[in-house]
Amino acid sequence: MASIILIHGAWQGSWVWKDVKNELQALGHVVQTPDLAVPPKTESEPQSPATLEAYINCITDAIARAPEPVILVSHSMGGIPATVAATRTGKRVSKLIYLAAFVPCDGDSLLTLTNLQHSEHQLPLIFDDAAKATTVAEDGIIPFFLADASVGCAAYAKSKFTPQPLAPITTPAALDHLVLESISRCYILCSQDRAIEPSLQRLMAIRANCPIVQELASGHCPFISRPQLLSSIIHRLANDQPAEAPSST
Repeated sequence: MASIILIHGAWQGSWVWKDVKNELQALGHVVQTPDLAVPPKTESEPQSPATLEAYINCITDAIARAPEPVILVSHSMGGIPATVAATRTGKRVSKLIYLAAFVPCDGDSLLTLTNLQHSEHQLPLIFDDAAKATTVAEDGIIPFFLADASVGCAAYAKSKFTPQPLAPITTPAALDHLVLESISRCYILCSQDRAIEPSLQRLMAIRANCPIVQELASGHCPFISRPQLLSSIIHRLANDQPAEAPSST
């Protein structure tokens, strides 16, 4: 079975992968779910500044601990540091799987990718200049991220959202495209997504020469709303089996 690392997106943490991790481990995979936040080493030490480089280092550290070859599955914002990390670890990463994720080319940041296409629905964000961070307005979390989740799951997930530092989402990614092209890549598109509209997902995948292998009838967070189905898709892709497309069950 495969060695899989699951990378979370903005305003979230490793907690989002709990059900998917359990499902994949039950199928025999070795799974890591690193937290991109940089925790202090001691209680008295302040938390390290969150930067794109810190996120990349967190992922490369996880890759170094994992049995080879590694499959990186990244969601949303996590697609950017995961892509860079994969190009910095030699041949340890055999596959990149993007889940409703931002797919960078050299010089892209999350902000520049977001601006590739005008969105009909603007994500309601609150900017904190003092903290250099942004949060999702409370009344926007469920409609944009969790509309297809059960009431209980949506309420729990909503309570776990945290501020997202700005530096990791405004810093351009530096990529070696020759290395990147040597890594197998594929995209799982979420067709009911409001946080990253399906048309933008498709545009990013095509622009980066990343084939869309599955259109999943879900919102932005299928690890919350459809963990068993998502796990089965990742399992098939990890085993180089064709994805079933499109799916609505």
